[in-house]
Order: sequence, then C-alpha cells, then structure tokens
Amino acid sequence: MTSRSIRSLFAILGALILVIAPGAIASAHSSVVASSPGSLETVGGEVVRVDLIFNDGVEQAEMELEAPDGSIIPGTVEQRANNWLRYGFEPLSIEGQYVLRYSFISEDTDPVSDARAFRYSASAPEPFEITSSQLQPSEGPSIVFWIVSFVGLAVLAILAGLLAERTRKLRLVRASEEPSSTAVD
Repeated sequence: MTSRSIRSLFAILGALILVIAPGAIASAHSSVVASSPGSLETVGGEVVRVDLIFNDGVEQAEMELEAPDGSIIPGTVEQRANNWLRYGFEPLSIEGQYVLRYSFISEDTDPVSDARAFRYSASAPEPFEITSSQLQPSEGPSIVFWIVSFVGLAVLAILAGLLAERTRKLRLVRASEEPSSTAVD
C-alpha cells in the first residue's frame, strides 16, 4: 500500500468520525421525552405543576419557574422517578408566557441545563397529567443516532469503494509503464 493510499484511508476514517461523532454525542445526553405542559403549549385551568420526563435518569435537580412579569414563582422540586421531575407551585394566575429553567446531573454524570416555555391562558384547556404508567425505560440510542450512523457508514463504504477503484487504476497504470520481462532479444 502506497503512502498516498494510507493518507486516503486516514482521510476516510477522519471523515467517518466527523459524521458519526455528533450523533453519538447528541444521543449520549439526557433530554426531555415528555412534559406537561408541553413545550410552547398554551394551558389553562388550575396549573399547579410542571412535569418533565427524560430519556435517562437525573440527579441533583434544580428548577425555577419565571412568570411573564419576570418574577420567580416559588415552588418545590420533586423527583417522582429516576427520570421524572416535577416542579410544584401555587396555581398560576397571570396570563402569558412562563419559562421553566432546570439543571441536573445526568446518569452519565454530565451536567445538563435547559429551559422550556409554555403559555398560561385561563380559558385554555388544562394540561394533561403524566402518570407513572406513561414512564418507559430508556431504550438505548435514539433514532437520530442510528440514522447518522447509517449515513456515516454509507459515506465510508462509498469512499472505500472510490479508494479501491483508484488503487486498481493506479496499479494498472504502473503495470503498463513497467518494461516487459518477456521481450525476446
């Protein structure tokens, strides 16, 4: 194998890593798989909690709810299950957008911070209630990871095929340039 072929092979491997790594990293972090109220949902009635369910377990959670006027609504954080957090508070009364900010340590010990917004309007329907029967254990890597991995492997296969074809052509060219050893004097 020539040094050019080796460089090409390393370039292919580098490209594969660049394609697959972001998907693997993205699927490695905990993320919200269900919430009540839902992100950007408008809810009404007596809203006294926000529930978040994650794809992995969470620890050391902190949460705060910001009202439309910018004030922080006092409440309590309750860990209902390994991957279920609830922020409970007095019933909402100010109409407008609320922002729930949260941070925690994920099951793989990474710190995670994020926020979700929802709107409150007294006349809107109440948010659905999350129950323990809706909890599902983590099922491994997300579909995004598998799609990115598949595309990355397809790119690798195409690049490997191109490299093999290029190597074959280079060998043919070199073979045609070599003097024939069967020539008769």
